Amino acid sequence: MKSRSQNRLSNTFHSSRHKRLNDLRTACQNNRKLAEEIDKLIEKQIAQDAINKKIVEQEKKILVEIRSIRDEMYYGKRGSDNRGIQAIFATASSSKVKSDQSSMKNFVMRQTFNDVSKIPDGQCIFGEKEEHFGFNWNLEIRRSLNSFVIHVSCPELYHSGNKQIETELEIKFVSGTDDALRTSFVFKKETNKTENLKGWRCPRSVEWKDLEEKYLIDDSLTVECSLEIKRVVREYKENLRDFDETMKDFSDIVLVVKDQKFYVNTLFLAAQSSYFKALFLGQFIESSQSEITLTGIDPDDFQKFLEVLYGESAIDEHYVEGILLIADMYLAQLAIRKCEDFLLKLTKKPLKKKQELADRYNLEKSKAKCLCEMMSVSRMANLLEKTFVY
Repeated sequence: MKSRSQNRLSNTFHSSRHKRLNDLRTACQNNRKLAEEIDKLIEKQIAQDAINKKIVEQEKKILVEIRSIRDEMYYGKRGSDNRGIQAIFATASSSKVKSDQSSMKNFVMRQTFNDVSKIPDGQCIFGEKEEHFGFNWNLEIRRSLNSFVIHVSCPELYHSGNKQIETELEIKFVSGTDDALRTSFVFKKETNKTENLKGWRCPRSVEWKDLEEKYLIDDSLTVECSLEIKRVVREYKENLRDFDETMKDFSDIVLVVKDQKFYVNTLFLAAQSSYFKALFLGQFIESSQSEITLTGIDPDDFQKFLEVLYGESAIDEHYVEGILLIADMYLAQLAIRKCEDFLLKLTKKPLKKKQELADRYNLEKSKAKCLCEMMSVSRMANLLEKTFVY
């Protein structure tokens, strides 16, 4: 038989061994957690490197375009056109260059209507509402005797005070024979009730017989509307910061957007935007000018964009898309991050709209959140489906 001292020694040995094993397990768990954290940091760094690489590539593209236009100007290839590089500075990259009068605020709505032949005379069928640049839009169809009428509608303006939107739009039938109508239209509120349909909807009509012969496929009609916002007149909203003549003594350049002047500081904007850095500090004619015209953007959106750069809380549901558009054009990463933070934490926009903005402006965090939300919705749908299957 073992003596007490031997038993005590054995118990101490086993206890010590168990303690060492527990310590080893804890160390392994801590190492796994540490390895996971390191992996996450590596993934974040890889993502950040990809973003930085994209920014550098965008800057290189812009500088190449600037040098090309500058060389053409110096060698007289542009004739009497002395607008310099203003055309290229109307957009954020060479792939988006438009004329001086073009706006970057454009979108496409597409809606398929079924059982068209069964629509009663006088009845209006409403398409799904879509939000673009702070306003709700939708397509509508209506049968009126021997005619078929399509409306592009902005219902919000019907209840507004002094808002109006000047647009250019194209409406076309996608199914059947391709046919399009290009027109300009001002959406606004009218006081005369009989004019409301003309005031806040843009109509396009077609003979019912032509509709059946040319455009219907299996009694369905797909309508597509490409719309460009040229100008928006809004109810006055007090600016959070002024960039008018009161700031003249604190500025060294004037930026003009559709006849509205903004007095700003070149070094500040150059620090915030790779685009303005190239514009103000590059070796070309515009860098020595005291006034530069920017085209293709809305002055209200540009006001809010500048307010964001200067630290104001200017981002809201109505302006976030317009600010994002300008921030993307001018490669202003701070403004893009603030807009993304708003979309991640504060917005009440539907998931579809958030996904659209995340994809268009390459907002990685928003993409990830939208994906998680879509997976949650899918899981909930599957759960409900299993719950109600008997």
